[in-house]
Amino acid sequence: MTLYDLILTNSWASVEIILLELYPEEQNQLEDYKQVYKKLQHLIPIPSKTPLILKELKDDSLPDADETYVEIFCPISEEEDEPFAMEFASWAEWLGKPIAKENLENFSAFEIIVHCLCEMTFISFDEKDINNSFARLMKSYEQAQYLLDNPDKANFLPIDEYFKKWDEMFG
Repeated sequence: MTLYDLILTNSWASVEIILLELYPEEQNQLEDYKQVYKKLQHLIPIPSKTPLILKELKDDSLPDADETYVEIFCPISEEEDEPFAMEFASWAEWLGKPIAKENLENFSAFEIIVHCLCEMTFISFDEKDINNSFARLMKSYEQAQYLLDNPDKANFLPIDEYFKKWDEMFG
């Protein structure tokens, strides 16, 4: 069972109820979620063998120590269990991934859809914006890597000069 299968067999009206139950703070974004849901129903999934894995975790830094959140990832490959975050994956990739069997047993179809929907739109409700964010992130990474590999090309300021410039610019 893939995410696409779940989306095709469940109505937005049912998903919306669980979305508000699990993420009440998203009330103002319901129309955005609905539009994404409709788009997902018409995309062609990219088949994959690596499953989507949902993991319920506790965050001790949250005010309510009993509060949990759901993290979603997939193994980097069939041979490697290393987790891969999905925020920047294409929506077609999300749709083609099978849901881990244990997740189908521990979460309802609606919960899986809602958690995935929130994760896939974490950066934006527009896939082009997500791709642009990823491109900017990769460019920053490449620039940082270049400076690490070529420290003589870097234009670093001593920390006291940096704070002096900061004060001049921002008071």
